[in-house]
Amino acid sequence: MNCIIKSILLAITVLLMGASSASERRFEDRLMALRPVDANSYFILGEDVAEIARTDVERALAIRLFVLADHLDHNRYHRSSLLAIRPLVNDPVALQLLDSNLRSLSGAVSLLPDKATGDERENESILAVVEVLSALRRGDRTAMESNLRKKSVSERIDSLEHVLPGNSEWMLKKVSSARRGKPVLGEDDLMATLRVQAALLGSEVQPWSVDLHSSHGVPMTMIDPVPLVEIFHIDPDRATWRGGRWE
Repeated sequence: MNCIIKSILLAITVLLMGASSASERRFEDRLMALRPVDANSYFILGEDVAEIARTDVERALAIRLFVLADHLDHNRYHRSSLLAIRPLVNDPVALQLLDSNLRSLSGAVSLLPDKATGDERENESILAVVEVLSALRRGDRTAMESNLRKKSVSERIDSLEHVLPGNSEWMLKKVSSARRGKPVLGEDDLMATLRVQAALLGSEVQPWSVDLHSSHGVPMTMIDPVPLVEIFHIDPDRATWRGGRWE
C-alpha cells in the first residue's frame, strides 16, 4: 500500500481513537457487557449504534463494533460486517478496500434480477427489505411496519420465504411475542437473515470495469484484501469496554 493510501487511512484512525462520546455513554451498559466469546453481541450493538448514528464519532463506534465482530468470528460476520460498515464510510480509498474484500468472497448468490432495471423504486424496495430484516433482529416492530407498508416489500419478503426463517406475517408475530431483553431470533434464523441481506446488498456492488478505475481512469493495482482491523487501525486485542475506554 502506498504512502498516499496510508495517509488517507490515518485520517480515519483519528475518528476511531476519540474519547468517550455521548453514544458510548448511552450504550454504556451494553458496551460493558460485551465479551470476546460472543461476537454476535458486538454485531447487534453495532447495528443499534449505526441506526442512531448522526456524528462521525457515533459512526466510528458502530464501525469499531462491526470490525470487532468480524475479527472475533470471521467466518460468520466478515461479509455482514463489510456490508454494515460500507454505508458509514465516505472516504473513497476505504470504500475501495471494502469493495476489494467483498469481491474476494466466493460463493455469493444474488437474489436480485440478473440485469439492473434502473428503477429507483425497485432499489428503494430492496433497501426496505434490508431494513425490515435489521429491524427484525433488533425487535423493532415500528420500523418493520413502516417499511412493510412500502410498495412490494411484503411481497418481496414472502417470495424469499424459502431462504428466510418465515414470511412477513411470521416476522411481525415473532417480534410481537419476543420478551424484552431477549434475542428475537435464534442463531440459525439470525444467520439466515444476514445471508439474505448480504445477497441483496452484495449484488449491487459495481462491476470490475467500473470500480477498478481511479479518478483519472487508471485501473487500480489490486492486492490481497486488507483486514478490517488494518483498514480502520483498530487493535483487536482491545475488545473489552472498561472505564470509558477499550482495553
